[in-house]
Amino acid sequence: MKNSINNIWKDSSVLEKILYIYIAFIPFSDLGYLHFGTKRIGWTEFIFLGLFILWALEYVRGKIRLRKTLLEFPIVSMLVLFSASFFNSKNLLDSMIEMSGLIYLVMFFYLICTIISNQQKLQNLLNMVFISGTIIALAGLIIFAMALVTGETLNNLFLHYTKIESLAHCFPRIKFAFESPNMMLSYLHFVLIISIILFLLEKRGRRKFLIALSISILLLTSFLTGSRSFTGLLLSLLMVQLWFSKDRVVSFLKYLTIAGFIFFLIASIIKTIWIVFPLEIRKDNDKKLIELKADYAYSIHFIRPVASINMFKKHPLIGVGFGTYNRNFRDNIDWDWFRQSFDFNGYPNYLFLAEKKALNFDPHSVFLGALAETGLLGSLGLMCFFIGYAMLLAKGFTRSKEHGFQSIVCGCVLAGFIGFLLNGMILDILSLRHLWIMMAIGAAVFYIKERPLEC
Repeated sequence: MKNSINNIWKDSSVLEKILYIYIAFIPFSDLGYLHFGTKRIGWTEFIFLGLFILWALEYVRGKIRLRKTLLEFPIVSMLVLFSASFFNSKNLLDSMIEMSGLIYLVMFFYLICTIISNQQKLQNLLNMVFISGTIIALAGLIIFAMALVTGETLNNLFLHYTKIESLAHCFPRIKFAFESPNMMLSYLHFVLIISIILFLLEKRGRRKFLIALSISILLLTSFLTGSRSFTGLLLSLLMVQLWFSKDRVVSFLKYLTIAGFIFFLIASIIKTIWIVFPLEIRKDNDKKLIELKADYAYSIHFIRPVASINMFKKHPLIGVGFGTYNRNFRDNIDWDWFRQSFDFNGYPNYLFLAEKKALNFDPHSVFLGALAETGLLGSLGLMCFFIGYAMLLAKGFTRSKEHGFQSIVCGCVLAGFIGFLLNGMILDILSLRHLWIMMAIGAAVFYIKERPLEC
């Protein structure tokens, strides 16, 4: 692995090296608490600033040029329709900061598409993601194992496990340096897709076996994050297997993945309902009856979707203002109704914060967040971008030769993208840097000529 990293580093331009550094630091981007008003812009953006300045100098000197991706209309439409929500914004500064964060990610997307100018550069990028992601997954497993051996699972810096968490989860959830296990899993989801691309491009040999071993490690670590988003990861894995596998061994894994996906999908739905409305089964021997009772929840997960829908009802066309969800949150919750309907005893601090109207949340859903903040127009722009990107990848997947370079990259990225969309029901995926990197890889492949790779 050391020789591989050294070879990639020596063969890469300065632009590529800065990009590798950025990617390597993504798992640590939540450390330092240096977000500038929004999670879209953090301390890793200093690395991006250097990348952008160098790219601009190369562009002015004519050594590099900006590429179109056939996504200009969907991207511009999304940004314009999001901007319409500014008319209802409670704080234009918040809205402008949030918009600047989104524009930054769009710029990052185009920079990567420009930097990946040939197949070998793409191979190098995939390898760097694969190596750094595998290291993070292994570190997560080691931390998990050490916590179990020492018995220090509660309040571990790298695990998400408290007394309240133990009510709903039977094992500590790995989060490493991420803000939450959900963020850890979304990163591993991205690395898994990249690893599968490398696996499918690789010829038979020891390296292919090592990639397969790494995929197993990624899947195990992803499972131990204990996140409902594991369902989206399994959906991506299933789609890749359906599109690219034909031998009997993989067919067995395919059926295993189908069973796992169905199980986790059902479990995710039940868990969500159970948290919001815990079910209680009672047996009445005298009446010979079994009663099923839905009690109020110990959790407050239900507050976010209720607040989002209330915001949407007030301003259905253009929303309450992009980036102002928290500022509108307190005014869109009937606290008396929540106090009567929900049990806050599981979270004793929340009742006080609720009564003082000091409780804040983000929407925890890219779709509900778009509806609340940008209304129907913004949601239309978001769907235009998502559908446009999916259609672009589908075109590349179906029109290229079977199991060719473009087919493999487009098919795997499309599978990953659809899995991320499913997880978008409970995550704000639009702010994930690694998702934009994955999307850039899928878009850049259209400008790369297929040739044998130098493995």
